[in-house]
Amino acid sequence: MSALRASQCNLAPRFAGVYNSKLPHLTREIDFQYDSAMTARNLTYFKINTWRRGAPTINKSTGGLRKTKGVVYNKSVVASLAYRGCCKLIDAISGTVHNYGSKNHLLAEIFATPKGCGWSKDRQRLANVMEAAENRNDSRIGREIVTVCPDGMKPNTFISEVTAYTHWLQKRYRTTIVADIHDPHKDNPNPPKTGRNLHVHITVPTREVTPQGMGVKLRELDDLNYSRHEVNDMRREWALAMERGFKQQGENIEF
Repeated sequence: MSALRASQCNLAPRFAGVYNSKLPHLTREIDFQYDSAMTARNLTYFKINTWRRGAPTINKSTGGLRKTKGVVYNKSVVASLAYRGCCKLIDAISGTVHNYGSKNHLLAEIFATPKGCGWSKDRQRLANVMEAAENRNDSRIGREIVTVCPDGMKPNTFISEVTAYTHWLQKRYRTTIVADIHDPHKDNPNPPKTGRNLHVHITVPTREVTPQGMGVKLRELDDLNYSRHEVNDMRREWALAMERGFKQQGENIEF
């Protein structure tokens, strides 16, 4: 199979939304979606979604909703982490119970925390602290990376590389990273060799995590001056992780 190099991928994020000349580096939404040629072994996409608490704004000229691709509106961190962890979490503010304990496709969960921040390994506590840290109705309350296991990579290899990638993200952004690996065929003794849909949801808070709680906002992914490089590095590091995983299995695949 011919190798597909990372240089063949369209790595530059697109930008959309309303531009404010007074705060140009913070008010323009970033579209983290990609037109990617990275298709070797079905590594078809690497998506980053931004979670917003509120609804999209109204476009005054058209009367329609102003939505940005890659932004998920009306989002709850508690509900999201409950679904991704296939568990029950309770929203401390509203009292709402989000119960996804009946789902059985969680293959592995990985927490990477800063030093002295063991409290953030408690999914219930982390979700509620993330939610409470933001006061505005339209706040960005989290981000999520979603990507798939390439065909031919063994689940244990994928878990190992996701773990390494999760710790890379934690060190880079000084926050707690939660990776939930889902496998719809977890209990199938003969899972399909292709199209298994083994994938990972990686939750990235919008703030640093400290021993006392949530810290300052992580502006690296909000600021137009830096976000391109940050997201490019995220994708490049993931491609290297997948190459490393195949090498452990005795294959030389370049993404």
